[in-house]
Amino acid sequence: MPQGKDCVRGSTAPRRWFQFHLLTGVVMMVAASGFLGLNAALRGSEIGGWKCEFAGWPVPNWFKTDAPSLPLLPGSFNYEHDSYITAYGIEFLYVNNGWNWKAVALNLGVGLILVSSLSVLCEYILRRRERAAS
Repeated sequence: MPQGKDCVRGSTAPRRWFQFHLLTGVVMMVAASGFLGLNAALRGSEIGGWKCEFAGWPVPNWFKTDAPSLPLLPGSFNYEHDSYITAYGIEFLYVNNGWNWKAVALNLGVGLILVSSLSVLCEYILRRRERAAS
């Protein structure tokens, strides 16, 4: 039977560097679901009398318009069924009014950076609080 310090209820070994708190996991899930909601929400507008729909944040990764071949926005053009949008200095092509995989990859990268940064911040705050308490 363990005695002394080993018997103290609630005593734990120090956390390893790759372990994280349950609260951090919950915060990561909420942040990831919020980011997914931003990317899945279908938004629309009317430009020059033509209906435009898009989804994705920070760059639209899905785009659809019923406009014929004419400029929609400054730096964007719609040629028959292919749409070009310039955002953040990058030109995105939406073939057949659909997906742009370069924009999907960019949005995925932004999401990973945001969620991982938030998890590092959350872990830093929790571990600092643990050190102060002991």
